Amino acid sequence: DFNMSLPILEYLVHSSRGMQRETIGALLPSLGPDSSAHFFLGLSSPTLFDYIHNQVKARNLLEFNLDNPTGHYKLDLANSTDAAVAERLLLLDRWEGALDDKHNRVDISHRGNRSHIRNEVWCGRGLEGMVRSVAEWKMPEHGEF
Repeated sequence: DFNMSLPILEYLVHSSRGMQRETIGALLPSLGPDSSAHFFLGLSSPTLFDYIHNQVKARNLLEFNLDNPTGHYKLDLANSTDAAVAERLLLLDRWEGALDDKHNRVDISHRGNRSHIRNEVWCGRGLEGMVRSVAEWKMPEHGEF
């Protein structure tokens, strides 16, 4: 929803004594897709254990390629970094659908809804029974997407 600069985020982490690992995990998505999150994790983690913990927790965000988001995702929406990846995927899907409309491209979606996301599942249930398109889906704050 918003992006923070690296110095502000670093200040927040260092001023949150005793909760640095949790602060890093919660605020890492606010660095934005173009920043050096790996560098920040290494610089701000007080111990090697905290670094590894945050690296594992933020894996989907750190490995996410906005230029080529193809693949299979298993995102825990209660995890802020996974939720950030899900939000970016949904935004990208809406944007690509709007471009398809604008340029009068043929609809190649598997459900006829201009979505580029296929086989979308939340908590083990397909979204096709809940919403017409993943673009209409209100992403909850929990569950696996």
